[in-house]
Amino acid sequence: NQMSKPVLSDLFAFSGRRNRQSYFLVGLAQFAVLIASSIIAFVGMVCVDDGFDILGFALILSVAPAILVTIVSSWAIGSQRVRDFGHSGVWILVCVLPYIGWLFALALYFIPSSKGTNKYGASCIE
Repeated sequence: NQMSKPVLSDLFAFSGRRNRQSYFLVGLAQFAVLIASSIIAFVGMVCVDDGFDILGFALILSVAPAILVTIVSSWAIGSQRVRDFGHSGVWILVCVLPYIGWLFALALYFIPSSKGTNKYGASCIE
């Protein structure tokens, strides 16, 4: 199977389509960034507790851009994924709803792509 787009392509584009495989692989990359950011922030907190305040605060603040970039990227690729099965990218906002949001986020990994071309573009998977 060919992916609808390369994994690291259009990470901040709120247009186009992204199939399940590409969505999953981007999710893994984002998870790795968040784990690394968490480790750096934890080391920063330990430094603050040990009296290395400036170093600790610098480490903690250094992860903020990575987290912000990951959040914006996740909204963009989520909207691409929703478009891949034929709905408006605005549907990704369902993820912020209590209780059903996490179910919808999980469903994004299982809902199949619409075949061929939909109103959001062509699919590479036929």
